[in-house]
Amino acid sequence: MTVLGDPSKPGIYVVRNRFAAGNTSRPHFHDQDRYVTVIKGTWYTDEGDVFRRDRMVPIKQGGFMFHPAGLHHYDGASADEEVIVQIMGMGPVKTTQTEVDAEGRPVGANPAARR
Repeated sequence: MTVLGDPSKPGIYVVRNRFAAGNTSRPHFHDQDRYVTVIKGTWYTDEGDVFRRDRMVPIKQGGFMFHPAGLHHYDGASADEEVIVQIMGMGPVKTTQTEVDAEGRPVGANPAARR
């Protein structure tokens, strides 16, 4: 849900994203800084291009994280709890998928990681 602005247009934006239990993003990065506040539940996150659910660290309700532009990361909800996060930043913002497997091979339709 958009609270303010539009991430695809110039200027500040604020969005709230709901992740159902078990739903996570895959490794990616953004070309602009983003500021995330956990509104409900516990948010899990990790850095890198290899998705490893067991390495994700929790950020509890009320917690805050800063994603600097270019930081390769992934994040989402635990298997048993939905999460709502509020994301703020300056648009336009572009997201690039970066997932690779443990041997460095692109996972799925990931043109950014193809060599």
